[in-house]
Amino acid sequence: MISNTRRSSSLNDKVTNGKCNSKKENNILDNNSKMTNIKICHQNCQSLFNKIGILENMSCDLNLDFLCITEHWMDYNEICKYSINELNYVTSYCRTTKAHGGSAIFTRYDVSQIKIMDDINRLSVELDCEIACVEILNLKLVLVSIYRSPNGTVDRFFEIMEKLLSHINRLNKQSVICGDFNINFLGDDKNSVNLVNLFSMYLEVTNA
Repeated sequence: MISNTRRSSSLNDKVTNGKCNSKKENNILDNNSKMTNIKICHQNCQSLFNKIGILENMSCDLNLDFLCITEHWMDYNEICKYSINELNYVTSYCRTTKAHGGSAIFTRYDVSQIKIMDDINRLSVELDCEIACVEILNLKLVLVSIYRSPNGTVDRFFEIMEKLLSHINRLNKQSVICGDFNINFLGDDKNSVNLVNLFSMYLEVTNA
């Protein structure tokens, strides 16, 4: 789900001998306050341990500025040491009682350009809604990565999402919300209808 954003589709990276050579574009707001030339991708990786090579190639091919990961399956002491090519670890949610799951954000941006949104991250509940959230300061953009386990409580997920969206709405900033909600958007599922309606109350919703 993307709110009030545009994404550049050009690819500027080449992989040579396993190294990523990137031509980074400027990230600016145009006169209509629309975002241009920022490249954000979400990937459910089901273990960062054994997908790091795939993610490195993908980040090079797409010349990513931000990579949002769900189901990294790590604890904090493990994931905070990781980088993916030029993308460095920023923040994450890591489970403390159950195995697997989790959500994280990596970026090529300098740490001075990023604010970790602790008020939003504290809304996380294991299994139900696992959140990693930052603000990109120069763009006034809130970026959220979310994982909901199919074993979680869907009603609790909706309660947390409404609090999250309300909080972002009060900030009056652009936002990108991505992740794996484990909700079927292909069929006539009431949870998918409820989620789209919830997003529509707060955001301009597009498919990504």
